Amino acid sequence: MLPTVRSLIPAFRSCRTLPKPRGYTLVEILVVIGIISVLMGTVVNIPGILTTNRRVSALQEIAAVLEQARSQALRGNGTIYVAFSPLTSSGTLEPCRQYAMFEEPETPGSDIRQIGEWRSLPDGLIFHPDATAAGTPGTWSNLYKAGTEAEKAFKLFNQEEITMPTLGFGSLGEVVFPGEGVPGPFAIVLAEGAIDGTRASVPNAHSNLSLEVRRSSGKTLLNPGAVPAP
Repeated sequence: MLPTVRSLIPAFRSCRTLPKPRGYTLVEILVVIGIISVLMGTVVNIPGILTTNRRVSALQEIAAVLEQARSQALRGNGTIYVAFSPLTSSGTLEPCRQYAMFEEPETPGSDIRQIGEWRSLPDGLIFHPDATAAGTPGTWSNLYKAGTEAEKAFKLFNQEEITMPTLGFGSLGEVVFPGEGVPGPFAIVLAEGAIDGTRASVPNAHSNLSLEVRRSSGKTLLNPGAVPAP
C-alpha cells in the first residue's frame, strides 16, 4: 500500500525542525588561536631548554667530582686535587674541556697520582678561560684567569707533565690550593663555544653558567644565572 500525503506530513515537519549547523563564535576562535600560539612557542623553545638543561647537568657533574675530592680529603687521603685541562694543550687533552682528580699522599716523598679517568664536557661546551664571574658576595676568581698561582703541574698516565688550573682540598675539606695569594671564592665558568687557537670563541656570552667553590669550607655552590663576559 502506497503512503498517503497525509501520512507523509509529520515526517516532512520533523525534517524542517532539524537543528541548523552552528558556526564558531569569535571567543572560541580566539581561544583556539591562543592555545596554538602557546604550543608553537613551547616547540620553538625546546632547543634552548635542552641546551640549558645540558649545561646545568654538566655543572652538576663537575660539582659532584669536586665534592668527591673534598670528601676524600676529609677522610685523610692527603691533598686531593681537581685539575682542569688548560687553554693550550700538547694534544693529549682537549683544551678547556676535560678534568680529573689527583691524590697527593701525606707520606713524605710520595708522588702525586691520578685517580680515575679524565672526564669531558658535552660537545659544544667549554670552561670559559676569560669570563669574569660576578656573584654575591663579592667577586669570584675565575680559576682560568687566576694566573700561575692557580696552576699546578701533573704527570698524566703517559708520563707527560702538564701545568693546569687546579683546585686542591685539605684534611678539613677547605681549599688549600691555590694559596692565599689568590682570592676566593673560585669560579668555574661554563660556556657554549670552542677554543680557537689560544682564545675562546663564545658566540653567546650571556648564556654562561658557573659554580662557586668557597675557600674556607670547600663547599660548591651552583650558580645557574648568567655570568658576564669580560
